[in-house]
Amino acid sequence: MEFRTTIQPAPNTSGAVRRADHPVSSAVSLFRMSKRRLRQVESVELIREQRENRQQQLAFHARPFVFCGVPLRRRPADQLLYTRSNGKFFLQVLGHPQFGLPFGRDRLIPIWVAALAIRQRSRIVRFHRASEMLGFFHLFKDGNRYHRIMEGFQSIFAATISFGCNDQPEGKLVLDWARFHFFDRLQLWFHKNQAAPLSAPGDENVVVLSEPFYEEIKAHRIPVEREVVAALANAPGVLDLYLWLFWKRPI
Repeated sequence: MEFRTTIQPAPNTSGAVRRADHPVSSAVSLFRMSKRRLRQVESVELIREQRENRQQQLAFHARPFVFCGVPLRRRPADQLLYTRSNGKFFLQVLGHPQFGLPFGRDRLIPIWVAALAIRQRSRIVRFHRASEMLGFFHLFKDGNRYHRIMEGFQSIFAATISFGCNDQPEGKLVLDWARFHFFDRLQLWFHKNQAAPLSAPGDENVVVLSEPFYEEIKAHRIPVEREVVAALANAPGVLDLYLWLFWKRPI
C-alpha cells in the first residue's frame, strides 16, 4: 500500500523540520495511525524504497502457515484445538494440555528455524544461544522475551499439525491431508531460575526438524524478507497478511 497524499504544512515557527509532506507521515492525519503502527509502516516503506539498491536478506516460511496462520492471541487454557481454512485449504493445530497452543510471536519460531535449516542444509540445526532469534528479528533482549521464546518452543514442540486440501475437480471429492509436528527433538539451554538463555557448551543448542516439516520446507520453501518480518514482529495479524501477499505477488 502506498500513501501519496501530501498535506500542506503549516508555518513552522519552532525551527524544527516538519515531516508532514512525507507520504507515510501524512497517513497519520488521514487514518489516525498510532506512533507504533507508524514506525512499522515507515520501516516497511524504507525497505521497499531500498529494495532495488541492496540485496535483501531472506528468511523462509512453510506453506501451511502462509495459507493459514496460528492464533493471533493466547487462547484460554481449555481451548486446545484451533482450526482455520482458506479456500480449499485447512490448518488444524492441536495444542498440548501443559503448554497450550502456539500464538502471536510464536509464528516467528518456524520462520527462524526454517531459515537455519535452509542455510545449514540440514534438518538438524545448531546455534549458540536461543536469544539469537531475538537478534535475527531485531527484538529487545530482555527477560520477558527470553521467557516467551522458551514458552514458544515448548508449545510448538508439543503441538500436532493437520494440514490439507479438500478439492472437488469434475464433481469428485479429493482429500489430500497430512498430519505432522514441527520438531523431533529440542535441546535448549536456559537458566533454571531465570528466563535468560545460556551459551550452550560446544554450540549444542539443537533443534531437529521433523522429516515432514523439513521436506515441506525444501519442496515448497517460501522466501520472505527478513527486515519486513522484523518490522512486523509485534503485529502478527499484519505479518500474516504480508506473508500471504508476498507469496501471491506476481513474479
